[in-house]
Amino acid sequence: MGGVLKLPKNNLNLPEESFRLQIKDLAEDVRIKFARKGLSDIFDILSEAAFLIRKPLDIDELSGFSTYFEGQFIIYLNSNFTLGHERYTGAHELYHLIYNANILKKEKILLDDEKHKAEDEKADVFSSEFLMPEDYVKEVFYKIVNVDKDSVLPRHIIRMHNYFKVSYL
Repeated sequence: MGGVLKLPKNNLNLPEESFRLQIKDLAEDVRIKFARKGLSDIFDILSEAAFLIRKPLDIDELSGFSTYFEGQFIIYLNSNFTLGHERYTGAHELYHLIYNANILKKEKILLDDEKHKAEDEKADVFSSEFLMPEDYVKEVFYKIVNVDKDSVLPRHIIRMHNYFKVSYL
């Protein structure tokens, strides 16, 4: 069988803890808002919040985008990617839809540039916190994996990945 999975903390590119906790609160607020409507799946949430399009694109560099057109928010997800990747991109775009709505209305699209880099970083952390809430991840880990942190194997990571329906990359 496989050996122990060793990931040095300095290679994980983790956000600063105070920043992560701030975004965690935003993700929790949004999750609760949609849960009150009976929505928990990211695609259902996006369909409620915007006009959702999930179609393949020939551009591998573009996972998705959000825009504002003729009084309507539109989210486009490139379905050429894995479902987990698509879900992550959807949560990323949900952040922009909720917290950057005024920018979208004015500029129509957030470009991947220095001007919007901080908002994109927030959207990335939001995606992680939205799809894998810290406390619930811990609860599920102890329920379905329940090994010491130094004994985590690749199969344990895959099990968590499957449970939360997220990409492992």
